Amino acid sequence: MTEIVIAIGAKVAEYLVAPISRHVRYLLCFNQFIGDVENSKKELEVKLGDIKQRKEEADRKFEAIIPSVKEWLRDVQAILEDVQELQHEVEEGAAKKCFNVRRRYPLAKKMDDKANRMKELKQDSNNLEPFSLPIQLPGMLDSSKDFVEFNSRKSAYNDLLEAIEVGKNKIGLFGSGGSGKTTLATKVGDTVKQLKRFDKEIKELAGLEIKEETQSAVAQRLLMGLKSMKILIILDDVWIKLNLEEIGIPLNEGCRVLLTTRRRDVCDSMDCESIIELSILKEEEAWDLFKRHANIANVSTNDEFDGIGKKIAEECKGLPIAIVTLGSMLKGKSLQVWESTLRRLRNPTSSDIEKDLEKGLYAVLEISYDNLPTKLAKSLFLLCSMFPEDHDIHVEDLIRFGKGTLELDDGVYTMEDTRKEILVAIERLLDYCLLMPANKKACVKLHDVVPRCSLVDCKENFSSSFGR
Repeated sequence: MTEIVIAIGAKVAEYLVAPISRHVRYLLCFNQFIGDVENSKKELEVKLGDIKQRKEEADRKFEAIIPSVKEWLRDVQAILEDVQELQHEVEEGAAKKCFNVRRRYPLAKKMDDKANRMKELKQDSNNLEPFSLPIQLPGMLDSSKDFVEFNSRKSAYNDLLEAIEVGKNKIGLFGSGGSGKTTLATKVGDTVKQLKRFDKEIKELAGLEIKEETQSAVAQRLLMGLKSMKILIILDDVWIKLNLEEIGIPLNEGCRVLLTTRRRDVCDSMDCESIIELSILKEEEAWDLFKRHANIANVSTNDEFDGIGKKIAEECKGLPIAIVTLGSMLKGKSLQVWESTLRRLRNPTSSDIEKDLEKGLYAVLEISYDNLPTKLAKSLFLLCSMFPEDHDIHVEDLIRFGKGTLELDDGVYTMEDTRKEILVAIERLLDYCLLMPANKKACVKLHDVVPRCSLVDCKENFSSSFGR
């Protein structure tokens, strides 16, 4: 019985004495609370600096911080503002020497609460994982689904998949520049990956540690590493016959090679077991694709844009890259702009390009360039044209190079402002289809038809405007 009474007494003391002790401390240990708040604030600010540094690194990698990190940053910012006001109130009271018991108690309690909250937030910062996730650049959307819907593309798509499924080792896909070979091959690669028909993609072979420096040694190392794998390799835009083993691609049962080229004879010279032609779009398909990208898919047949739009689509010669580029550029533009575009398509300024398809492509690119809304977007496109053909251009490189060379607006001085302006310009170039999303994260690229059309050489004012 005595033990029960003692236990009850201890519990009563715990509930009564401890709170009283805290209240007494609010009155007698005022300076201690001031110091506790200051120390907690300093520790939280250090942690905040670390988190902000991680956020800046995520921004550079074009990754978005997750919602819990955003919430943590908001909470930290809010409490630091509250603490600053509280410290100001304490400093004012100390200066006036007006801290009586009535004022000490609520201020001490506030400081105790804020210090505890800052300690909690500091502890919570250890649980912010994952911290960020990759995001797509503006405008980088997958249009391959719509592309494959067309009968002419669906047929080629099915033929490619069938050739891979039945075990053809070398498969050739040929067609005109801008006909969509890369898009189709990429779509096929994505489908094969989803079906898990192969072990890995070539870009995922991190286990192959290549230290050799000569081409032959590197090829030998690749041969050794790939021979044991079931793998699909896509070789895009091949122009000449390649000896696959010389570049490290094994010719065994587990390896499939899909190559794209503009030349049928390349497929023949490499002994492709299946050769598939990607023809230009049919007239109805071209018009349908144009309407989608010009955002007039639901207009009536009597609409004034209908007649002029069909003529523009016809001038694109059935090439998807030309149709998508012009359709995207003309979206939301006036009828006068559409009429001007048709006139320029029928009377291209360059007489140096004789082939109809390449002439049409050049005219499309020139018109899209001239209609870019800002000088920055134009000079950025020129900067991209300086990179090698098929090069994956890292956005961070464009930002660094662009700081001292591109035509930035007045008032843009800092690197952060430059970054924002260039990202907006990249979005415009993607919208106009003058840039394409690359396979690598945070990269863009020019379509391979751009260098072939000698865009920079054909338009004299390109180089001069870039040099200003």
